[in-house]
Amino acid sequence: MPHVSRHEPEKKIADEIYVRLLDHLTNRGSAKDRSLVCAELFTRTEQIMLAKRLAIICMLGEGFSFDDIQETLRVSPSTVGRIWSAMQKGKFDQTIRIAKKNKVSTGLLAALAALVSAPRPVHAPRWNWVDRI
Repeated sequence: MPHVSRHEPEKKIADEIYVRLLDHLTNRGSAKDRSLVCAELFTRTEQIMLAKRLAIICMLGEGFSFDDIQETLRVSPSTVGRIWSAMQKGKFDQTIRIAKKNKVSTGLLAALAALVSAPRPVHAPRWNWVDRI
């Protein structure tokens, strides 16, 4: 993720900025509005990176093998291993709890199944084919 500045604001200001970000992403408007905000705030690469991270966490939580995750999401073994290691230390507990509560993993896994079964054009730039599905 690119840096806006290498100078960090005071903790109080940084906390306030973060609270406002969360408010915009979770409470403001419809799902379409939140999607538009994310599209404006995050580059396409950042969106894919965050979506893949959530997918890896959900897939690991559902018991998928490292090989299945790597092939499905086209991520490296070290990426899956790093997230698995963090999960073993208790990181992402809230993400997993909320995903299960909101059935994110079920919908996410269904979407992943559709993506995996879709044909992948040979000459298309990586991940552009997802937008056409």
